[in-house]
Amino acid sequence: SKKLQKVLLSFWGNAIGISSDDINLVECKTPQQTNGCDCGLFALGVAQALAFADKSSETPDASELEFIVHYYFDKIGDVKSFGTNLRKIIGDDIRSLIISECERTCNY
Repeated sequence: SKKLQKVLLSFWGNAIGISSDDINLVECKTPQQTNGCDCGLFALGVAQALAFADKSSETPDASELEFIVHYYFDKIGDVKSFGTNLRKIIGDDIRSLIISECERTCNY
């Protein structure tokens, strides 16, 4: 994670005005896919879980973050079905956005 922090800071740090002092890295265990094709969906799942997490704790520790991520994954499905279920959710969200946009802009 320190390598990732260094890369991100070199790429974005000056552009958005942050330094390593502004970032609190916490390493924790996350669910892992059991096949060779769902790693991106699992990364999205972790990012989404953390994005929707309660921000009241300024510096969550690893156990809090692990709980948040596992809770989110359990809501979507077990590890074996997570990728399939998240694909369906993303597809449904995209279809819903297309329908909403069409309803908003199409004149019929």
